[in-house]
Amino acid sequence: MAATALIVLALTELTSNTATAAAILPILAGVSVGLGFSPLALVVPAALAASCAFMLPVATPPNAIVFGSGHVTIGQMVRGGVLLNVLGVGAFEDKVPDALPDDAPPVIENLHGTFHEVTRKNAIESYHDVLEYKDEVLNLFSLGHMSLEWRVIAENLFWSVCRRVLRHAHEMDAFPEELEGLPKALSDNYFCNFSMFQSLPDSW
Repeated sequence: MAATALIVLALTELTSNTATAAAILPILAGVSVGLGFSPLALVVPAALAASCAFMLPVATPPNAIVFGSGHVTIGQMVRGGVLLNVLGVGAFEDKVPDALPDDAPPVIENLHGTFHEVTRKNAIESYHDVLEYKDEVLNLFSLGHMSLEWRVIAENLFWSVCRRVLRHAHEMDAFPEELEGLPKALSDNYFCNFSMFQSLPDSW
């Protein structure tokens, strides 16, 4: 599936995405049936990949219209198109300051302390603690008692603790039920722009 999507993605950067989809989707459907699995397994990834066409005027009608305006060169479209194919990846990283300023709110200090005290033995307890701290941070922020800067630090601390908790959870004999949703919450988000959605950003 990944190879199919990459091939179609490469084709649609150089040819019309509509023509590419019309030509290749029936072939992929036939190949899928011949291999004995659902046609959707290849057709859906290929259809989505065919929609990621932003680099050249031939790729989509909107691209051609923009290029026809005369205000954008092909070189500019290629540079911008590469960035639009994948706008960015949202990944969780540990961004925890070594020390907090003296004016740090108590809830931030609690989050910071929990981050440094997480162990395999208290991982679940630490997770419940930071959930409460996060709710407190959101409440303070909504009431105007916490700045945006402190909220950002709180968010980073919260997810950093969650990453440590998850790491310890994988080392346990049985994965705790209360942490079942944590791997999904910590998964990376890919922010893409698909022309089939009228060039509105979407996240996957």
